[in-house]
Amino acid sequence: MRQQIITALNNALRDSDCFVFPSGIKVQRLEGNMRLSPDDSIIKLFKFYNGKTGENVEEYLPIENTEHLLRILKDRSASAPEGFIPFFEKIVVSDDIPNTWAAAIMDGVISHLVRRFGNSDPPKSWRPRTPLPDAVTLAKVILNYLEAYPFLWEECDEIADVLKVCSCILDNPGEIEPLIFCQFRLASHQDPEKPEDDDTLTKKDLEHISRHSVRGKTGEGIILLASNLLRKEDWLHPLIFPLLFRFATDPHPGVRVSILTHLTDFGQYDPEGAWKLYRSIFQTPHSLLWGYGEPFLCDQSNRYFKNVKHYLERIRKEAFDIAAKTWGKVSTVACLFGHIQEKALFKEIVTLNNKDVWQGLSEAFEERITESDDRDMTLLTADKFIPLINELKDFCSVKWFYDWLTALSETSPFSAIQLYEKLLAGADDAELAAKIIALRESLDM
Repeated sequence: MRQQIITALNNALRDSDCFVFPSGIKVQRLEGNMRLSPDDSIIKLFKFYNGKTGENVEEYLPIENTEHLLRILKDRSASAPEGFIPFFEKIVVSDDIPNTWAAAIMDGVISHLVRRFGNSDPPKSWRPRTPLPDAVTLAKVILNYLEAYPFLWEECDEIADVLKVCSCILDNPGEIEPLIFCQFRLASHQDPEKPEDDDTLTKKDLEHISRHSVRGKTGEGIILLASNLLRKEDWLHPLIFPLLFRFATDPHPGVRVSILTHLTDFGQYDPEGAWKLYRSIFQTPHSLLWGYGEPFLCDQSNRYFKNVKHYLERIRKEAFDIAAKTWGKVSTVACLFGHIQEKALFKEIVTLNNKDVWQGLSEAFEERITESDDRDMTLLTADKFIPLINELKDFCSVKWFYDWLTALSETSPFSAIQLYEKLLAGADDAELAAKIIALRESLDM
């Protein structure tokens, strides 16, 4: 058994010549008999792995050494998870070895997956052993261990992160139940605590909670999982939507941001379900949430304008001072789809004379003009935008439109000249006049 453990560790450390501990302990590559200097702390530890002694590990590993060993055990497990998983399995069945050592190994295995697929860049010092283990297999191993060993929930640091990663990796409906059960367990986690005063929260606070809190990361994971399954036209596990609803009604608005951020994508596959979640989020909305719901309302403004109209009216009544840009953008998008009369809307916007409303209008036109593949619709939209520029330019930049016109003049000069001349008709602009003359000369007109 001892030799098997030595061999397994040797395989795990194939990319390393030795361990060097802060205490000065140095473990050379393990071949046959282990060579240790200056003391035998490590050999005593391996006796516990062997399961043949009842001695207390603390007798051989002072507190400071134990902490260092745990940290290094985690780091090495993060580099070579397949090599250290056998050690985890030996520890959890042993009566002699504290579960702390198993938790350090699983912490490392979890870190391996998070470093490969998480949102943050891995440490520069991280050198995973190749070939890398199969991500799906490793994800299923982690989930099985989390389900089997409750002590891991108390001692592992990155469970919420790895569950979010698993939500992106696992896409087989028959294999996700352990993941869903783990997410349910974190749905009632105390992080984040309910704010004492919602009015003191800032947009930065909400984004921090959404990205870094346990419930925020878990909520993001479950809606990513749902969207991935729907994208493949797979059925949703019956527990997924109740779990989504739980995060959509979370007492902390920052957690609800994690659902809103991905609601547009989810709505592409299940618009009815997406609207149920949107309504739940805005039953008792925080004023800052309206901005995070803006992409969803824009995306739904053509097919579900009746629903969108209701929330435009609510923004005007409840949160116009904070969400004026959202009102301006969504209203303009709906107008471009023909659901709101152009003259009436543009007259109202001019009357409001609100910088944020103008910004929203400009963004709506910019996306329609610069991102559409329909050339005729693009030119028609640009033609509608030009009469608004004189009012708009006092509130926000229209540089994007001039840049687009410049690019258009290279591919469709005749269309560009027509738009330039319309621009010039509304403003005495010598620079515009010079551009038109240059274009005409280049076309021998």
